[in-house]
Amino acid sequence: QEFDILLNGLPSIDINDWKRNTIYDNYNSYSITIIYFWRIVASFTEIEKQKLLQFVTGSSRVPPNGFAELRGSNGYQKFTIRYLDTKNDKKNCIRLPKARTCFNILELPNYDTYDIQRTMILRAINESDNFGQI
Repeated sequence: QEFDILLNGLPSIDINDWKRNTIYDNYNSYSITIIYFWRIVASFTEIEKQKLLQFVTGSSRVPPNGFAELRGSNGYQKFTIRYLDTKNDKKNCIRLPKARTCFNILELPNYDTYDIQRTMILRAINESDNFGQI
């Protein structure tokens, strides 16, 4: 089992470790979008959490020593949630979140409600199973 963890990473996702090792780009931990994000992640099944992690990082497993050792194309790169500007989008257009898997970045728009944000995150992670990014 230790070899499997070293080779493949941790089998379950610790949300508190994930939060502690997340950077916010044009957001902060008190932004409503971020509050909704962590509520959404807490409501996810383990499979949905793994899909979200896969969508953003390209891997569904956490490194053996936790999120602090998450790697990207430039070495250690923390999970980042970046504001996705949608001001120039057409009226009534609701954008999906985007992922920059090489850099562990989730680009997340401000959604009007928790339910819309949850729906759009689920759509992104479930409809991109074969791509890693939309």
